[in-house]
Amino acid sequence: MNKRTEKWLNKEQGKIFDKKVHYFVASFSHWVTDSDMGQAIKKLRKVMGRGKSTAHVWLVPVPENTPYEIQGFAPQVEESHLVAELNYDR
Repeated sequence: MNKRTEKWLNKEQGKIFDKKVHYFVASFSHWVTDSDMGQAIKKLRKVMGRGKSTAHVWLVPVPENTPYEIQGFAPQVEESHLVAELNYDR
């Protein structure tokens, strides 16, 4: 891991533990948020129907109750990071 990535991860880790960030998980038709990435993914899978699906997981650098715009099933918050793409068959 390079120094730049290591520095970024160390900074984000503190925010995650202090719940100053949250996860935004979206598919082609639904989106959910939670301060825990695993819980956010579980929430999305619960509201999704059957069939193959792709979900994107974003780390959003503001507390979960912060209002912000969503465009194209993506959070419109500066410094939001796409951290995962999940493909599954239900």
